[in-house]
Amino acid sequence: KQGMQVYLAENGFEALDIGDEAGTMTIEHSGPDGQLEVSLSASGFIPPLVEVEPAPPNLLFGNVQYDASVPAQQADLVVTIRNVGGEPLQISEIRRDSGTSLEFTWNPASFAPIPPGNEAPLTVSFTPSETGQKIGALLVSTNDPDISYMGTTGQFAIGMQARGVDPTLIVIPTALQDFGNVDVGLDSSVAVTVA
Repeated sequence: KQGMQVYLAENGFEALDIGDEAGTMTIEHSGPDGQLEVSLSASGFIPPLVEVEPAPPNLLFGNVQYDASVPAQQADLVVTIRNVGGEPLQISEIRRDSGTSLEFTWNPASFAPIPPGNEAPLTVSFTPSETGQKIGALLVSTNDPDISYMGTTGQFAIGMQARGVDPTLIVIPTALQDFGNVDVGLDSSVAVTVA
């Protein structure tokens, strides 16, 4: 109505424990009833909280064999994702960071909610498609409100480093080496070059 004054009343809630809380705010005024009561309610809870192992989650695969003539070797490392909070941990997305090679893969592709006090393994694999050093990261998006990576709340990164190597051996000569007849107690040798 015209001439009505509007006042803003702010209330806060500080959760000191888990559970529902209720209260009443009393507003005294000069109107006919003299006061107005407003019901208030809130819930205290402990949000999900991510803990990973290894910590920090940096995976060093080392040298992994690549050979164009046979299937490449696959190296696997496991990251354990724990929920040490009070609510289910949701993992909404796992993806490669920009510039990360497709040679890095992971399993499972998605997770069911992780209950408080539980954990789930994430297997990260490296299968080289060529030789050389590869560095990258997986970005994991969660509902943990207390973590942040690159300005994105709820996200953490798993660093990865691996090297594809081709350990080809060359033996010269390639033919069978005949030692001939060797008397008992004597030695015989043939030169072989390994490169």
